[in-house]
Amino acid sequence: MKKNNLKYFFLGLLLFVSFSVTLNIFSLTDSTEEPLKADLLEIQPLEKIELNLNISAPSAIVAEVDKRGNEIIHFEKSKDRKLPIASISKLMTALVVFEKPSIFQDYLLISLSEEAVSQTDASRYKILEKGKTFTLKTLLNMLLVESNNAASYSLAEVMGEPAFIQVMNLKARELNMENTFFATSSGLDNKEKYNYSSVSDLVKLAKYVKEHHPEILKISKKETYHVFDSENEFYYFIPENTNRLLFEFSEIIGGKTGWTPRAGQCLLVVFSHPERDSYFVVVVLNSQDRFGDVKQIIELINGY
Repeated sequence: MKKNNLKYFFLGLLLFVSFSVTLNIFSLTDSTEEPLKADLLEIQPLEKIELNLNISAPSAIVAEVDKRGNEIIHFEKSKDRKLPIASISKLMTALVVFEKPSIFQDYLLISLSEEAVSQTDASRYKILEKGKTFTLKTLLNMLLVESNNAASYSLAEVMGEPAFIQVMNLKARELNMENTFFATSSGLDNKEKYNYSSVSDLVKLAKYVKEHHPEILKISKKETYHVFDSENEFYYFIPENTNRLLFEFSEIIGGKTGWTPRAGQCLLVVFSHPERDSYFVVVVLNSQDRFGDVKQIIELINGY
């Protein structure tokens, strides 16, 4: 009887252990699959928004991008047309700086050259002095808040302007910006060539910046900026960002303005929606009223 009891004891123990392991396996399966299912349900497919727009820009686009990078175009107008982009180019200038940390190190000090201070509209608010030295951070803020052309040229000079521009074009190719070409780091037209792109290409650029270097958009959103030199002495004040829509729409994440006689009024804006788990990219080129065009778009989308 004792041997039989012992046999039944071990048999029962074996069945209990097997049952417990089976329960644990099912428990693990449920616990790992449930968050995945929830995640799948969390991101809803993007739905087309019908936008009835009357904008002055001959080329424009409204794109929406979700958390996974899925994209839908809500509005397009000559989306692949090659047009001058002026200072929207400075987004690519900043991108090259951020993607070359071995060259553009945080502690880097950069002095303004004669060529830098002689750039057309070098600064909107200050006659810049040759030899004045700034930190890399300060020049990036001057670049993206004021759209400072001396800052753009100075950043390019660190690598040598021809080499820097070549990297800008290589990055454009990497991002499949097939309708894009850069001739300057600032977006200023030179005697023979000028920077051009298409609104569809600029969505690719904005999307990449947003997902890989959001610091660029964060800088571009600053409404004002105090410029200090490398010795921490106050140099001048930037009273307002070139993008005046920042003062009207808190949901704007960032962007860049642009203007030259050839390019006309250009504007790229990235903004969020209070009830959509995504962000929007709007680009208008050669507009007669860039702020009016983009304001109309943001207000319509906010209505959804």
